[in-house]
Formats: sequence, C-alpha cells, structure tokens
Amino acid sequence: MKRRLMQDAGPLVVEEDSSGPSYDCLIPVSVHGWLMCVSCGLLIPLGVLIAHSFKSYRKPIWLYLHILCNGLGFLLAVAGVSVGHYLTVDTQEQKNHRTIGITVIVMAGVQVLVGPLKPKSTSPLRRTFNVVHHWNGRIALGLAVANIFLGMHIAEPGKRYYIAQAVILGVIALIGVFWDSLMYIRLTPPAYLEAMETGRGMSSRMVKSVNNS
Repeated sequence: MKRRLMQDAGPLVVEEDSSGPSYDCLIPVSVHGWLMCVSCGLLIPLGVLIAHSFKSYRKPIWLYLHILCNGLGFLLAVAGVSVGHYLTVDTQEQKNHRTIGITVIVMAGVQVLVGPLKPKSTSPLRRTFNVVHHWNGRIALGLAVANIFLGMHIAEPGKRYYIAQAVILGVIALIGVFWDSLMYIRLTPPAYLEAMETGRGMSSRMVKSVNNS
C-alpha cells in the first residue's frame, strides 16, 4: 500500500506492508495526535466543565481556571493543527479531518477573541453574549472530540488510545453530571438556577437553601 504525505520539500511516497507503516515521518503524525488529544481531549473539556459546573463556587477562581485551561488548550490545538497541515494524506477522510480541524480552530479563536469583550452583567447584551458564547463553545468542542476519534480511525494507533481518550472524556462528563446533581439536590431550583446563571458564588438566599436542605 502506498500513502502520499505532503511536506514542504514535496510529496513523499511511503510504502506500507501488511504489518503497518515503518517510516520515521510517523513521528510528526504522533506529535499532531498527542497535541490534539491533550488540548481538545483534556484541557478544553476541563475548561468547559469548570465554566459550566463550578460557577457557584467563587467567580475569580473558576474564571481564571477556565481561561487557563482553554487558553493553553487553544495554543496546543493551534500547534497541533500547524503540524497536521504539513502531513496531509490524500484521502477523503484526511480532507474531512483537516476541514473539521480548521473549523474548530476558527470557532475556538472566536471564543478567545470575544471573551474579553463580555458585556457587564447589567448590560442587555449580556444574555445574548452568553448564549452565543456557550453554544459556539459547545459546538466547537463536539466537533473537536469527533475529529479526535476520526484522526484515530485514520492513524490506527491501537484500541488502547481509543479507550484512554474515551475514559478521560467520560470521567470529565461524569464529574459534571455528579456536581450538577449535587447542586440541584442541595439547592432549591430557583437558587440553583441563580447560581448557574450569575456565576458569582452563592448568595445569602442560596446559603439558606443549602442549610435548610
């Protein structure tokens, strides 16, 4: 089997036998994969989890952690896409993988750029900003996760990588579900909704709701 990888120096034709590829240029492919898994498969999901589930704790803490995880994840994702740009296999799956990756980077870039422009809580535009910011981030994350597994399908690194990535994402999702359930049980519904909406920590009314539960 022959695969044609594109590099700056020109096309490189690589031979594969039944046992799999045996060429050194798989190293950049591995670097690309690891960068994307760490960024879009760990850091950015953690950032989303922090913003979604821990708003009721303390705003400075959750906000800074959210920015740290997503900012670092975005930088690693840009590096990963840059590496992948020069190692493109001429197949439809690879083209789809590249297109989705670029789309995710653009959407993530929008998140990073508009973050500092967030209107004040008293602004009538605040709710619109929150809706756009939340859904753009969720769609970008969903595409990124799907693209990670598409990349694994193309590279065929082994089942253990599929399992490891699925376990990481599953644990993050379970933490979010557990925390949301705990908050809902301990707070009355109005206080819970206020905590998730304001992101300013618990008000005195919320504290009373917890103490009385």
